Order: sequence, then structure tokens, then C-alpha cells
Amino acid sequence: MSHHIICLTIDTDPDGLSGVETNRNIIHFKALENILNNAFSDQLNELLNKNIPVTWFIRADKQIERECKSALFILDEYERSWQKNISKDHELAWHPHIYSYDTPTGHYNLQENISEACDEVVYIHEKLNSTKIEFKSFRNGEGWQHVDLFNTIEELGYKTDSSIIPGRTVTDCVYKNWELAPNHCFFPGNENLSVKGQPRNMMEVPISTWKTLASYDKAAKLRYMNPAVRKEIFGHAIKNNSGMLLANDNDIIVWNFISHPDDIVNLKSKPDLLYHHSVADYVANISAFVSFLQQNEHEVSFATINSAAQTWRLQNDH
Repeated sequence: MSHHIICLTIDTDPDGLSGVETNRNIIHFKALENILNNAFSDQLNELLNKNIPVTWFIRADKQIERECKSALFILDEYERSWQKNISKDHELAWHPHIYSYDTPTGHYNLQENISEACDEVVYIHEKLNSTKIEFKSFRNGEGWQHVDLFNTIEELGYKTDSSIIPGRTVTDCVYKNWELAPNHCFFPGNENLSVKGQPRNMMEVPISTWKTLASYDKAAKLRYMNPAVRKEIFGHAIKNNSGMLLANDNDIIVWNFISHPDDIVNLKSKPDLLYHHSVADYVANISAFVSFLQQNEHEVSFATINSAAQTWRLQNDH
């Protein structure tokens, strides 16, 4: 019997960033405001009948600084909500989107210069240090990571990276290819982040992936585990991935669920075939996942990313 730790994480990205097409120029946070104003975490606790710690990955980067006049805009704008969540043992983690800015077109593109990416991380980290919040977990935007960037983040004192999307292969950025990366916690190698290495100061808690089948898919597609998808899609995924969910050799298994505010609330006029945009469905999917594990006599608990990483490290850091 394994102990499964579920981490519910939310990336505080602008509305519409992570749709069918990536629109990096949108800077509106109506969905984030909605879930914060409607006390999403309280709804979660009430519906699940327990206190659930959420990890909020806070956007802070040069794009936010350029467009919102301060890299700390999201922290400052919603400070009361963050303080309330921190008091309930939630975690605030750091989630930059590292872009280059094309002045002629006004468009943001993925930063391809790793040296400049490292410089931006150091620059924004110094601003985060001016707050009273201790950030221990990091997730790079759009699921890319690089050895030099990983090392820079580690040197700055972060304990957990959560950028890798196991099994993912894409063509637009070589730093997003994670075909061979483990789907569970590990210490990345010094020269290749996709392979297991020796214990080190910062570990990887990758975004958990599995195959899901939406109504418009011709075949099951690898996606990250997102409890905001429609109940029928999530339920089928539990059934179709049951072997993977239960076939683990480690005593501690960490499931890193990821959602975005506009996955959870509906800002669109047309129905969405992947997301139901419903807190009730979000909770129902989590409950179904927990029930499946418990029915197979596994222990289940909830934790923040950093707390789950600490538990896993105690078991495996030797």
C-alpha cells in the first residue's frame, strides 16, 4: 500500500493564455478575481468536508512588470486573499513566464536566450525578496526548463521545481521536450533534467500527466492532470489509467494536479468540450480520484507542493 499525496495547484495566469492557441499578449485577470472573490478555497473545503491546502503559483515576471507597472502586481492587487489563504496553510509559489518582447510587433515570445532568462529570474527574485513571503517552489511558464536555469533557481534557494511535463514532446521549443522524464518526484541529473540524478538541494515535482479522451479527440491524448476537465473525461481517465495510477514502487506517490483560473470559471459564451468551468465538477473529480485510490486500499492525503516534496525527500533523500 502506498501513500498518495495530492497537490492542488493553480497557476495565476491571465484569462485565455492557455487555450487552444496560446495568446501571450492578454493581460486580464477576471477569472482569478472571480475565484478569489468567491472564496474558492472555502468552497473546496466545504464540498470536500476537509481543509485542503492549495498551492498558488503567482505570476511575477518582466511581462507583468511592463504591462501592470509592477512585477509584484498580483501579490499586491489581491493581498488580502493571499494573506487569508496563507493563514489556512496554503502555499504561494513563484510562476514566471519568461518572454522576450518584440518592440516592432508588440508581441511576447518565449525567451530563447538562456543567459537572459537566468538574468530575469535573478532580477524578479530580488523583488520577491522584498516581500514578507518566503517562496520555496518554482514553476516556469509553458512547461519549459533548462539546466542553467534550474541551477540558477537552485542557487537562489528554492527547494522545489515544478516545470516538467512528463511525456510531453513539442516542436516550438526544444526546452519543452520531456518524453523520457519520470512522472513522479525525482532529483534531476546535472546535465540532463529528464533523468534521475543524485540528491541535490532542489528536487523536481513534475506536473502529473495521463492520457485523456475528449469528445473531439481521435485517440487518447497525453495531458496534464487537471481536475477542472469535464467529469466524464476525468472519470474515463481514472478507469483507463488505473494500471498506471496503482503501479508504483515508491511508498510516497505525489500527484501534482494543475489548473488555471479560467479552467474553473466560465468566461466564454460558447460551451467548452474539455472544461465544464464548474467548482462542483472540479471537486467531484478530486473526490472520484480519492475514492479510486482508497477503494484499492491506498492511503490518500492533500498537501502543498513544498510540503509534499519535504515528505517525499524524507523518504528518498539518502
